[in-house]
Amino acid sequence: MKKGTDEITGIILAGGKSTRMGNDKALTLYKGEPMISYSIKLLQPFCNRILISTTNSRHKEFGFETIEDLYPDTGPMGGLFSCMAQSRTQANICLPCDVPEMRPEIIERLFGVYDGTSCIIPLTPKAEPLIAIYPRETTPVMLKLIQSGKYKMTSIFENFPVTYVDMHMFNSNHKSAFANINKPDDLLIK
Repeated sequence: MKKGTDEITGIILAGGKSTRMGNDKALTLYKGEPMISYSIKLLQPFCNRILISTTNSRHKEFGFETIEDLYPDTGPMGGLFSCMAQSRTQANICLPCDVPEMRPEIIERLFGVYDGTSCIIPLTPKAEPLIAIYPRETTPVMLKLIQSGKYKMTSIFENFPVTYVDMHMFNSNHKSAFANINKPDDLLIK
């Protein structure tokens, strides 16, 4: 998969309620920058089009398309589905807005095993479905799950081929890359 092409759409999940943080996580400053800017900068070398799943009009300030959920209150799956419904590419790389320590070599590793036919999901050792590659064909699978009231992201893997990628090859530092910032205290860890 070539980097920075029209073959890949980047999807940033920034539509959560941020109840534990107390304010919009995407706009919360981390090392002086809004957290969402880390996900944007990470995706830009890999894809020319980035979609932000959000209902917050302030996210438009980052200069990318914002997509509201077609099915509100369906969690991350609803946000991912709504963005993928707008995607025109086979490959769709998903990142949440709250993983500012995520590294490009991890994204490169995921694309290194992407074959265009299965979801590429990192293992840390647990499955990380919000930092993953989804082929276009998962869109109707997600729609069926949403319509049946199944919003758990791992439900996708029961209905679509998956390739899991062990992240331990990146040594113990991989844990910080996958750490998400959910509450104010998490900002103090780094």
